[in-house]
Amino acid sequence: MLRFRRRGNSVLKKYKDAVTGCRYAEISDLSFISDKQSCYNWLQRHWLSFRCKRACKKADLVVARSNDVAVGLVRYYFVPKAKIVLSPAKDALSDKAE
Repeated sequence: MLRFRRRGNSVLKKYKDAVTGCRYAEISDLSFISDKQSCYNWLQRHWLSFRCKRACKKADLVVARSNDVAVGLVRYYFVPKAKIVLSPAKDALSDKAE
């Protein structure tokens, strides 16, 4: 009998603002599309691709972790550039805290 362990999805995170009702999608990595030797199998790659495409379509704002991810979202999922926002770097956040 096969057992599938449920793992958290670190590629895609979805949020909804309680006050304004805006939906956000945070995409951290698109390596499952371009890197066939990654840790994802065929089914996981297609499932993540479907979920990312659907989340980007339904979200009011898409947050990308890097410029490469933003370019990939435009290239693979045809997300408008006006809808994509780059998240600030971790170093910039730590500098503001100090």
